[in-house]
Amino acid sequence: MLFASGRFVNYGGVMEFQVLGPLQVRAEGVRLDLGGPKQRAVLALLLANAGQPVSTERLIEGAYGDGAPDAARRSVQTFVSKLRGQMGEMISSTGQGYEFTLVDSSVDSVEFTALLESARTLIVDDPAAAGEALRAALALWRGHPYQDVDAMGLLDAEITRLTDLRLVALELRLDADLAAGYHRELIGELEALTAEHPFQERFYAQLMLALYRSGRQAEALRTYQRMREMLAEELGIDPSPPLRDLELRILEQDPALQLEPSSSVGRRVVLVADLGVAALRDLAAPETRSAVLQDVDRVIGTAIANHAGELAAQEATTTYALFDGIGPAAEAAATIVGAAPRVNGAPIVKVALDVGEVERRSDGTIGGPLVIRAAGLVAAAHPGQVLLSADGHAAAGADATAGLVTRSLGIHAIPRLEQAEPVHQIVVPGVPSEFGPLDTGGEAPALPESRVGVPGYELRDEIGRGVFGTVYRAYQPSVGREVAVKVVNPEIANDTGFIRRFGVEAQMIARIEHPHVVPVYDYWRDPSRAMLVMRLMRGGNLAQRAASTSLGRNEVVRLVDQIAGALSAAHERGIVHGDVRPANVLLNESGDFFLGDLGVAAVAAVPEGDISPRN
Repeated sequence: MLFASGRFVNYGGVMEFQVLGPLQVRAEGVRLDLGGPKQRAVLALLLANAGQPVSTERLIEGAYGDGAPDAARRSVQTFVSKLRGQMGEMISSTGQGYEFTLVDSSVDSVEFTALLESARTLIVDDPAAAGEALRAALALWRGHPYQDVDAMGLLDAEITRLTDLRLVALELRLDADLAAGYHRELIGELEALTAEHPFQERFYAQLMLALYRSGRQAEALRTYQRMREMLAEELGIDPSPPLRDLELRILEQDPALQLEPSSSVGRRVVLVADLGVAALRDLAAPETRSAVLQDVDRVIGTAIANHAGELAAQEATTTYALFDGIGPAAEAAATIVGAAPRVNGAPIVKVALDVGEVERRSDGTIGGPLVIRAAGLVAAAHPGQVLLSADGHAAAGADATAGLVTRSLGIHAIPRLEQAEPVHQIVVPGVPSEFGPLDTGGEAPALPESRVGVPGYELRDEIGRGVFGTVYRAYQPSVGREVAVKVVNPEIANDTGFIRRFGVEAQMIARIEHPHVVPVYDYWRDPSRAMLVMRLMRGGNLAQRAASTSLGRNEVVRLVDQIAGALSAAHERGIVHGDVRPANVLLNESGDFFLGDLGVAAVAAVPEGDISPRN
């Protein structure tokens, strides 16, 4: 084996042994039948002790436990003989047992360890390269080590060793990404990891640092407080000295905690326009919904341009824009709510304005507390309403040229904000000014974000490809599950019509709750691609199933019942599939049928192309 650029290249290799998950062996890409549970236990013990002899008595104990029958020795010899028939000289006899020796082959646990050690040497001088090596190492994992092997406890020490090394690799990968400046992108993953590993102080320290570097000092300190209280209640101890030191440094705003400046800050007015997604559900026909969304984009874009604004970001259903003054921003907001299309006579666009310091990141995205507050404010608004923060109201009062008519709505709790704040409404001529109570429990829209790789997911092998994009098997370590990640091709993802439709359709699809619709767990778009995270279907698709064997009458009845129910549930939500065919009907391990690629064809506006998983 040769290590090069973060990958192992196995020249002339004939066997691949995989133990970081269910035990598998592949010869020239073909998966071998490893026999029953006891034969698999024998192989697992030989692999775990590769290069060292394993006594026959230990193999018997691993296969049978304490109650081994008299014929156990002969059975183990038979197991070894069968394994030798597949692996040849890699298994040799010793005086008291057998020994496994790698010959022109690889074991994923060995590759993982080598990649980990390589990353350790890179992390100080080249954290980005270390991060890539660690991502490659973690991508080798498919589940728990020796997941489907019962060796009567004899593998426990090896399983613990590998599991601990995986945790080390994950911690180092997070350190590398923090050193490379990806603190914002890591917050969600670290929050999940602190919940999954509540006593792992390293994850808390990394989360505190990521929050602090993202301008969220109060949240970083609350994270420490949560850890301190949990340790006191559960174990009766205090956080370690390094974690206490980090809290003190955050309190004192130690400059050494920050990386080199990668963003600039300036005073601007931020306008956030969002869609009332509930109203869009009344548009049952995708082509009608698409036309409405195009009109919305045209109105918002024209209003921003005509009032000297800057389109800063589009995230799903939300548009972010920046202005130099409150007057032009308010005029743009009035134009948007007044001219935007309506659904069944009701407005569908809502707007919020705020004034303050906006962070401009090196990758062009915007962020900071002001953007978070404006996004929370628009979540509380009703379609057709323009809300204004207290700072925005003060700026309007100080600008005699703005000429705004406003009304106070009182003090309210706003999504994503810690404390209740005064909220004002801009009265727009020609638009109704009376609305119900603010939707303070509303879901705040997606914030402008930059992304590194596929945050929170480790991409594995490619399992499907088409004109629309590519599907990968992926691992979500925060919840320990394998998923399918669909990566949309850049030429589609960057289409102006696709950008808005993708966010709206993905949100609506994700809300469909039907047992035979492939669920969408997550979605996002960055400047080069769009991605959907879905349940991984392991049974292939209907086209493959029909090609291998004919479907029985009962199976056809079940297929029609399950897929018809899925389509009906989608139609009730205003979602039309647009491309139902055998390749888009997926199966699970039990042979049940699921509707996949729901709404994707309509969003992508491509004539054909299937990227349903192949296996």
